[in-house]
Amino acid sequence: MEQEQEKQIREYLCRPARYANVDGVTEMTAGLTWFGLALFGWIPSVTPKGSVWHSMLLLWLLLVAWVALVAFGAKAFKKHVTYPRTGLVSYPAARGKASAIWRFAFVLVIAAVVSAALAYMAARKHFQPVWLMGASMAFFYGMMARPMRPWKWAILTLMAAGGVGLVFLPGGLEAQVLIGLASYGAVFLAAGLITLAHYLRHSQPAEKVAE
Repeated sequence: MEQEQEKQIREYLCRPARYANVDGVTEMTAGLTWFGLALFGWIPSVTPKGSVWHSMLLLWLLLVAWVALVAFGAKAFKKHVTYPRTGLVSYPAARGKASAIWRFAFVLVIAAVVSAALAYMAARKHFQPVWLMGASMAFFYGMMARPMRPWKWAILTLMAAGGVGLVFLPGGLEAQVLIGLASYGAVFLAAGLITLAHYLRHSQPAEKVAE
């Protein structure tokens, strides 16, 4: 009896995490944030050295304003679109233990492969810092993109492997990082839009009750 109650309590505690990205807003927010970082890192490289765009204070203020705009936009979307459709307590169904074990095993395999590749290349002094971006983005996506649907595992794998592709881009480390941020931003944004389309197709606004 106590185990059943404890299981039910854990189920209630995990519901907000499963609900947070039901509309894809979390993915889109992350994508727009990466875009902002790439944009404000790219501006100084294409403007004259004496330009105001080389002011770190200005760039930081613009970046903070961008992040605030994205955050408030996400809250406004949930208030006017998500909550009227599903309410504050309409949670996706919990997955079984078998599903959780398979997800953990999948992430573990990806982590092992990436770690082995990094260790191999580091031993031969061919280690590239941008590889860590791919591993970090994949881990971050796996943590925040719930509920995980089958097609999202393909995106997670693509992100993990993406760091290797960045190595072959011209322009040095700075260019690789900026292009990587923009590319991962595009992937996050696309994933969020797909999630949003799925959400809108399978949910309807609540009917207004006449007073």
